Amino acid sequence: MKFIGNLLKIAMVIAIVLFAVMNNQVVSVQYFYETPSREVPLFVVMLVSLCVGIVIASIFYLFDRFKLTSQLRNCRKQLKTAEGEIKRLRNLPLMSDEKEEGGEKK
Repeated sequence: MKFIGNLLKIAMVIAIVLFAVMNNQVVSVQYFYETPSREVPLFVVMLVSLCVGIVIASIFYLFDRFKLTSQLRNCRKQLKTAEGEIKRLRNLPLMSDEKEEGGEKK
């Protein structure tokens, strides 16, 4: 399994290097309205955009993960309560046939 993981890492590095070599044109990037533009290679702009997107998606994922963890904790609490109630109901004494026959039945 480590071998496959290492092969995937090597393939990813090769793909990034090829991407950088194929997209080495210089582009002008202006960050804000009145700041001077900067000249950077195209692959840098694309990789930075990718990284920013990954960070933003990770933040949303973490918020969702915390919410789901909280819901799971509440569901486990409810399950434990319900199982305790079932256990108590199973341990209730049942009326025997003798008591039913001895008492008045309608």
